[in-house]
Formats: sequence, C-alpha cells, structure tokens
Amino acid sequence: MKLINKNEGLDLLITICIFLFLICFPIDLLTKNIYLIYIFQIIFRVLFIFYVLIFVVYINKKFSINLSFQKSDTLFIPFLIIVFNNLIFLLFKQKDTAFTYNFEFILQIILTIFVSISEELLFRCYFHKTFNIKNKLTKIIVSSLFFALFHVVYFLSSFNPLDLIRIVYTFGLGLVLGFIYEFSNHNFLYICLLHFLFNFLNNDLFINLYNGTNDYVFYIVSIIISIVTSIYGISIYFLYFKKSAINQ
Repeated sequence: MKLINKNEGLDLLITICIFLFLICFPIDLLTKNIYLIYIFQIIFRVLFIFYVLIFVVYINKKFSINLSFQKSDTLFIPFLIIVFNNLIFLLFKQKDTAFTYNFEFILQIILTIFVSISEELLFRCYFHKTFNIKNKLTKIIVSSLFFALFHVVYFLSSFNPLDLIRIVYTFGLGLVLGFIYEFSNHNFLYICLLHFLFNFLNNDLFINLYNGTNDYVFYIVSIIISIVTSIYGISIYFLYFKKSAINQ
C-alpha cells in the first residue's frame, strides 16, 4: 500500500515547496529592521494561507475545513494544560520575572496567529488528508514526525544546538494536535487555538517575562505535564475512541 497517491503526492510536494520558500526566505538580507522583518514574515504566512484556501481547498478540493464545535469536543479541554508549561515554571522563578511590552511584542503575537493557522492547514489538514493510512494512530504519528522534522529549518538558520530541541517538543505537540484533530471530527478551530496558545504562552510571552535561564525545575515541570497529558490521552482513547481508530 502506497503511503501517498502519486498525483496527490505531487500536489502536496508543490505546497510544501511553497511553504518552505516563504518561511525560509532570507528577509534579513534585505533589511535589518526587526519590525520590517516581522511584517514580511506575517505577509508571507498570509500569502501561504491564501494559497492553501484558494488553490488547495476551494479549487482542487483536497480537503474541507470543519469550524464547528461539538459537545464531545469538551473531552479535549484538559489538553490545554500543555500551553501553561512555561508559565507554571515561572511560578518558581517570580523574582526573575519582568514583563516588557513594545511594538515588537505586538508583531510577535500577530505572527504567531498566522504561524498557527498556516502550519495547521499544512500539517494537520493537508497531510492527514493525503496520507493513505487507515489506522488513525499511525497517521497521527507519521504527520507528527513530518511536523517535527520541518522545524529543522530553525536550526539551519541559526545552527544553535538548542534549536534541535524544537524537534522533540514539536513532535509531542504534533501528537496532541493530531490526536485532537483525528478524534474531534477534524475540528480546525480547536487545533489552531491550542497551537496559538502553546506558541504564544510558551514562547512569545515567556521570553518577554523571564530574564533567567532554564534549570532542572523547568525540565521537571515539562516532564510532569508530558506524563499527565499522555496518561489522559491514552485514557480517553481507550474509553471513547479505540473503536473508531481504524477507518472503514
């Protein structure tokens, strides 16, 4: 059984190339102004979103977007604990906390919104639709691996070994987002909201709040939240979703 149909694989490859071109475009070679860099990054993300919505969703009808919530979606609310990972860590580091607010922070928030939408359109909606995998858990794992590996581009742009950590935690985030997407009738709003909150609270806000360094407390908090999230996900899978894990 082929993982991806040849024609659909070609369309997906074109979309991936467009995505990589836009997010890897060397804006800093054109300008050193941090505000302009953020603005261009926002514009490129918006362009990709319009491309997917117009050419992939509307014209080629590769997948549809579900924007409605169902009562059963409340089962996924406890997964929101992952978005507070770094803020829980800050409870132990309050003396090193000081909020800084400027225009750059506003641009970071706007960029994070469009990053969340663009990545969920590609990695959850399009990838999930394209992979010819009947077992939903396998599909979640495969798409999460691709989601994690794509974040290698951050390392290639900085060659900072710490950026390799992105591959680890984005794989975990991908598992959570993929799990919610598959078993919530492909609820696009929920995964976009969770993705945005995760990036905003654990990155944008965290960087603006914390002036210290991550120590053993940070990793203990992260491990505990990962374990709690995993136990909850496994529990609701066996209680509610196991029978539907294989597509008919």
